[in-house]
Amino acid sequence: MDVGDYLEQILEENYGIQVLHHKGIYDEGGVNGAYTRMGEEIPQILAEHPSIQIAIDMHRDGVGENTRLVSNVDGREVAKVMLVTGVSRSFDENGDLQPIEYLPNENLHSVLSLGFQLKMAADTLYPGFMRQLYLSSWRYSTYMLPRSMLLEVGAQTNTLEEAKAAMIPFARTLVTVLSDQG
Repeated sequence: MDVGDYLEQILEENYGIQVLHHKGIYDEGGVNGAYTRMGEEIPQILAEHPSIQIAIDMHRDGVGENTRLVSNVDGREVAKVMLVTGVSRSFDENGDLQPIEYLPNENLHSVLSLGFQLKMAADTLYPGFMRQLYLSSWRYSTYMLPRSMLLEVGAQTNTLEEAKAAMIPFARTLVTVLSDQG
């Protein structure tokens, strides 16, 4: 929550972008079902606030205890970030990629485009800061809006300071991409 608060502060104070930081907790009772529980509440929030143009579902990755996800940005160690995109597709018995009917994502193309643009911008602005784009069969939260993302900020092996510090280059990368999109 602190990392999200810091991203909100940076976007509002440095870039003049109004942020609604929803602090719902959906993994109480276990991780299984968290996206179902989130999917019941977030659409209501988006309907109540139709001016929302981008949704960021922020997490930290789970990695091996000896893995450090850090990058040096402007002389400071920051947590690496990764975008996860759920493509709502799986391979059938013939090896053909097919939509997962019960997980529709009408925003898939725009979400993928945003992810690729963010990765390209981050690699230009801050080489080594953003990990690979992770594509998954599931859709997670990447269907909510045409500009939706699941952002992994470091992992359980990063410090809070590293995760918060990552929000400075992430915010600049995001604003760069959004300003190029008009």
